[in-house]
Amino acid sequence: MPLDLTKAISSRKFFEQRKQHPLKIKNLPQVHKFLKTVIELSKNYKGYLSHIDNYSGKDGHLVYEEGNPNFNLYKVSPNGIFINYYNQSNDYWKTTEIRKGTVDTMLALSNNKYEVASSVVYLPKNFILFPLQRAIAENYYLESIAKWAKINKVYVVFKEHPCSSEVATFAEIITSVKNRSEYTMFVSKTANIDYLIDKCNRVWTLDSGVGFTATVKGKPVATFRPTDYSVFGNQVSTLRDAALIKAPSKEELHRFLTWYYDVFTIDIDSSDFKEQLSYRFDAFYNKNSSIKDLYTWK
Repeated sequence: MPLDLTKAISSRKFFEQRKQHPLKIKNLPQVHKFLKTVIELSKNYKGYLSHIDNYSGKDGHLVYEEGNPNFNLYKVSPNGIFINYYNQSNDYWKTTEIRKGTVDTMLALSNNKYEVASSVVYLPKNFILFPLQRAIAENYYLESIAKWAKINKVYVVFKEHPCSSEVATFAEIITSVKNRSEYTMFVSKTANIDYLIDKCNRVWTLDSGVGFTATVKGKPVATFRPTDYSVFGNQVSTLRDAALIKAPSKEELHRFLTWYYDVFTIDIDSSDFKEQLSYRFDAFYNKNSSIKDLYTWK
């Protein structure tokens, strides 16, 4: 019996869910390539393959998700480990041997998910960058951060999401933040995220892929929710703690990047993509490999 793919997301469904956002539709060829390879391999395995958006939380599922912020770095993990981040501690990267070639590959990748062209924007000399995701639903964080910025006289720049699904306009989102002051700034989606990261002192985020990009660039990043890059003790629950977060050392960053690319993710643009995916399928469906065996550097 081939793999059960009823919980996977088809190319058509991917398109339908994102057809209002051209910046997301551009990734459709990669989705098609991944699914085509999955179908070719599926006859050799028995079990369940689920997209993270359709995963019910049951054991016995191999779960996948497109990369974020680098779409091509697919995550394919038993029961969503390190994809569904909650209550999971990741120390496996710490024993990884640094590989310069891998680090160079990661640093050379475009980690600007939506590749928005740069536009001129006024920025204060020193500021914290906070990328918006679901701004209306996250108003509590915006209000708290805006109040903190005013009290501490620290500039915070809130960046509009380039593919926002908000019903409210950006102007309405800004107006909804009652604690805004001269220390809170809002920049539109036309601003290039790489430019903002390069200019900022640090990044605060709930769980945005912008935090990953900033981490790769060596910036201090504080996350208020678990992510696959909040492995440096940088997940926080208070703004006071967020202000104290430091960037990982160069050694820590390079060790993590080596693990992330060589062990955890699968680059669908790599020449051996099909072999890597087959290896992951075999480890899970046939060999019942443990998470330790799967994600420990060898």
